[in-house]
Amino acid sequence: MIWVSRNFPGGNIELIGIEGNTVRVRQDVNGCGERWFYWNFALTVSAPGEYRVCFDDSVVSRFGPATEDNGVWRYDRDAFVSHTEFTARFLTAGTRRFAFSIPYQLTDHARFLATLPRDRIRLYDWGLSERGRKIPVFAFGTPSARKVVFTCRHHACESVAAYSLEGAVAALLRDEEYCAQHETIVVPFVDVDEGTTDVLIDFHCPARWGGVHDHMSLIGLPSPQAERQQRFSEILAETDGEIPYRVADNVPFGTHWNVGAGMATSCSAYFAAHGAALAFSFEHPYFGAGERPYDAAALRNFGERISRALRRYLQA
Repeated sequence: MIWVSRNFPGGNIELIGIEGNTVRVRQDVNGCGERWFYWNFALTVSAPGEYRVCFDDSVVSRFGPATEDNGVWRYDRDAFVSHTEFTARFLTAGTRRFAFSIPYQLTDHARFLATLPRDRIRLYDWGLSERGRKIPVFAFGTPSARKVVFTCRHHACESVAAYSLEGAVAALLRDEEYCAQHETIVVPFVDVDEGTTDVLIDFHCPARWGGVHDHMSLIGLPSPQAERQQRFSEILAETDGEIPYRVADNVPFGTHWNVGAGMATSCSAYFAAHGAALAFSFEHPYFGAGERPYDAAALRNFGERISRALRRYLQA
């Protein structure tokens, strides 16, 4: 017997049918208004073996599905068959979780907050979402000082960027000099639609894969932001870490998909228009940068590198 479940936070799947050891599924786009690529489900089998999981759309990364083993998520490259299929291997009967990319839920955010010194952060509920959920916001540093804003998860599927955000926040919170000179406001799950700030970094994920979407990249705005973004990028490129980053992988305004009026309504454009000295979105590929898949630890390390680059930029 085979069972497919989405009854957990972040679960998303529709079962089309089961034929022998083949499971046919598709992502649930209810309420999205368009065909989206996020999926996350649990597969339970009553006997060990190999099971085909087939989608009717190209939603499987070349690094394979994200899968959970003993609470740790990783990409199972050996499971990849095609962009519409992967193999789920079970050594014993039981349940395994599979997802489009490494998930990040409110429980992960709560776990991260629990690792931070409670007397150093200020927690807020910044209103309600359209579906009535509280919007979490937290801040640290000196309220009367220069403002830095981090935003993340403008789209619910952009989970891997949240781990990079964790790394940036943890590193800056340890820097007492930085905290004395700045207040950092963090919106980990939704857009910000008001405020005045000096720096805005919007932690994003790109389209599924291919071309510029396979690289860590800063998404540019027109001048004068472009020159400031270039300087920040050069500093970031000098940091060392497992995940590669090159200034040449950025997407300057007027290139690739970054053209027309789209960026004019973005979060970074909003903050730039309202006085931010530096504002940009930074795209984190869903699965890995270059030829290697990454995990949560590597993403947190990249976030630390962003924090170091920001510190150097602000001191210049």
